[in-house]
Amino acid sequence: MISRRELLQHSATLLSLTPLRLLASCVHSPTSIEVEPVTNTIRIDLRNPEYAVLRVIQGSQYVSIQHKRVSLIVTRVSSDQFDAVSSECTHHGCDVNLYDPLVGGLSCDCHHSFYAPDGTVLGGPAPKPLPKALTIFDGVHILKIDISTF
Repeated sequence: MISRRELLQHSATLLSLTPLRLLASCVHSPTSIEVEPVTNTIRIDLRNPEYAVLRVIQGSQYVSIQHKRVSLIVTRVSSDQFDAVSSECTHHGCDVNLYDPLVGGLSCDCHHSFYAPDGTVLGGPAPKPLPKALTIFDGVHILKIDISTF
């Protein structure tokens, strides 16, 4: 039979782990974030550790919009400017890689299309630019992305 003291100790241990379990269920891959917008605007708070890569210039991250079945590549191109483009290549629909500062753009491994962070075609067989979303940055911590065109 378990004593009252042991029961309380075990209960306290289980209760202390509950917030960790809840937190663990919210963790996302460092390169893909699922965002459910309330309107046609995604609000990203750069203070959130999930968006840490976007705090630095040339940081690039996938943002997945579940209800629209769209994935964006968000890239910080300067201290106050972000680009957000579709991650689907306009050539054959393959996945476009995140911005790579070593090559200066976004590349598609399927047929070697190459794009600027704003989606402009820089090379390869891609027939048109990547669809772009309007971004608005408050200059401090909040980035808003208008996804109404997707």
